[in-house]
Amino acid sequence: MVSSVGVLVFLRRRRAKRSRSGKHVGLTEIPESNKPLNPEPDMPIIPEKRSKVETLLGNFQLTNTKLQNLMTVLDQEMCKGLNGAPRSEADIKMFPTFVRPLSGGSGKGNLLVLDLGNTHLKASLVNLEGTNAQILWSLGYPIPDDKECGTVGQLFDFMADCTNAFIKEENLSGKIPLALIVGFPCKHTSVGKDCLVKWTKEVRYSGTDHGDLYTLLLKAVDRRAKQKSGVPRSLDNLRKLKIAAFVNDAVSTLVSVAFNNSDCKIGLVVDSGFNACYVEDWTHVEMDNTADKNPREMIINTELGALGENGCLDFFRTAYDKELDEYSSSPGTQILEKMVGGRYIGEIVRLVLKRMTQTDLLFGTVPLTCDLFRKDNITTGCVIIIEGDTKEPHKKTSGVLDGLGVTYYTDDDLKTVRLVCRAVCERAAYLAAASLATLVNHINQPEVVVVVDGYLYQNHPHFRDLMYSKTLELLDPGLKFYLESPICDRAVGAARIAAASVSSRHKQTVTPDALARHFQSALNFG
Repeated sequence: MVSSVGVLVFLRRRRAKRSRSGKHVGLTEIPESNKPLNPEPDMPIIPEKRSKVETLLGNFQLTNTKLQNLMTVLDQEMCKGLNGAPRSEADIKMFPTFVRPLSGGSGKGNLLVLDLGNTHLKASLVNLEGTNAQILWSLGYPIPDDKECGTVGQLFDFMADCTNAFIKEENLSGKIPLALIVGFPCKHTSVGKDCLVKWTKEVRYSGTDHGDLYTLLLKAVDRRAKQKSGVPRSLDNLRKLKIAAFVNDAVSTLVSVAFNNSDCKIGLVVDSGFNACYVEDWTHVEMDNTADKNPREMIINTELGALGENGCLDFFRTAYDKELDEYSSSPGTQILEKMVGGRYIGEIVRLVLKRMTQTDLLFGTVPLTCDLFRKDNITTGCVIIIEGDTKEPHKKTSGVLDGLGVTYYTDDDLKTVRLVCRAVCERAAYLAAASLATLVNHINQPEVVVVVDGYLYQNHPHFRDLMYSKTLELLDPGLKFYLESPICDRAVGAARIAAASVSSRHKQTVTPDALARHFQSALNFG
């Protein structure tokens, strides 16, 4: 049972918003302006201190020239990744997903979607009714810590237990198509098969390298469905599963919007990690499979968070970035992600504050036992609170510092802490902007819709504005883009992909050829 692995379950029932068709429906454009969208907090009033703070935080400032250099590097690495031969040499792998843009299809039925994140597994029952979709029920399962779930086998056993509990709770019957959303780099061989490349976002499980997720999940289902201590277990629910699709989180986000908006070509996720996918002309992609290229588009999972692993971003990495990377769970990898992703923003802020404290720029005397000096004690949530604390006397910022054990601070200290948060977050937003501008320029269409999701993007008070305004500055002349937030959960996008896969499998083995021919056919499954 799920309780045997210490799973806490929370329930959440919600109805997904019905999809809407039409050009740029629901888009909110931010007015163009040359003025700063969000004025910086007041600088410390002591001139000597102000100068030192400005010098230190200057390391995080990115000029347009530096950002354009980043764009050049990113474009070069994208080209390497799209070409089969040098793909192994590219920082970003540009993985083909075998998922074509889905639009205008029909279908009717329920699907189960599992969303594997770095801290939680979420199970959702999604109902598709033609062009409309809704989430009937969701359950969230906190993933046990490493002591309980330290190997890949244990992780998938946990997933099987949670899935069984979900099916039993909902009293589901018949064969159930299943889609698994994976927020970690995977190499696809088809929609229904992929191979884990590596763990990211400080997540690491032992026991396998380059694991075939389809096989791992099937083995876990088989183990949990057979017996316990020699006695047959009542886990026959798991035998109802029909594994239909493995989907990247950015890809499922893109499809959730692109299904009803053909102008949506880019999916961007700024969450604990950082990644993007986009719609590419298949003729530009070198692949082992020379399948029918009709339609001539496929979604590419860039895995752009890995950019910089070959040293190409060292020209603007700070000492704090390098320190964080050195003690991370995967040194030398995911370099861009470690400057943008929410898993790391708070830690970079903490390292800067620690350095300022040690050099007498902050707080006066602080004991070494203070929580400020402890790894990961400043979360992205703390940074978001501080960034939104715009009114004197900055009580929310004071509350964060109190929670870190800082017992004495001045008004200047509060202003300096807010300046540090702004500098780190502004850099992250500008790096995201440069990445987005590179993708829009690469697609090179007059107008492109971009769907953006993720905790950092959705909850930070200034990230969206900063990213938008900087992207405008970096775009090629004549190009326009529109930012859109998801109108439904990404589980809906994964369900769409799984439904198309099921439709294809009813007729023949899933191959890129089959998907191309059947993605838009009617879907009818139990």
